Amino acid sequence: MKKVICISKKNHNLTVEKKYKIYGKVLKQYLIINDNNIPCLYKTKLFKHLNQDDIEKELLNSIIDDENYNYCKMHYDDISIKIETGLDYQTSRISCNILEIAEINIFFETLEYNLSDYSLLFRKNIFELIIKRIIKDATCGIIMLSTNTDDKDNIDVNHYYPFINDVLSPLSFDIIDNINDNSYNEVRLWIIKKH
Repeated sequence: MKKVICISKKNHNLTVEKKYKIYGKVLKQYLIINDNNIPCLYKTKLFKHLNQDDIEKELLNSIIDDENYNYCKMHYDDISIKIETGLDYQTSRISCNILEIAEINIFFETLEYNLSDYSLLFRKNIFELIIKRIIKDATCGIIMLSTNTDDKDNIDVNHYYPFINDVLSPLSFDIIDNINDNSYNEVRLWIIKKH
């Protein structure tokens, strides 16, 4: 069921900037349940449609994830999305104060596949939100993530690297670029300090 936002400043038993569900449309009128809980026909010019940015914002605000961050669930109106994150995170063998988050490429690939109709910014925001929640709930003081870069000389060029880097770099305390001796790929390590 679609929603519209009231833009009329006149009192038609409607509230400006409030969202209303459209229960039907007759000619140039919407069937809306007004503030008095009465179904009425209102001229369409009293409303504006939610744009894609508004819908994405509502979906982001609705995100629910399970305790293990295995799934990311969103719901808004008749849109219901459930995505498996595929993230693997565990305490490092180096120190119990370091958390390693692996499979970030798989998560971003899943976002790309499942949310191809949505903006890149929306996918980045989901990625960032999930990473921030893992950081917030981590009992470790340092979080490390790593992936191949998009260097043209890499054997395995990571096409998701620019998006992942856009999200992780601002969160990072330190960033280290290096060559992987096994694959000869350029890799990047992001080190995030829990504040």
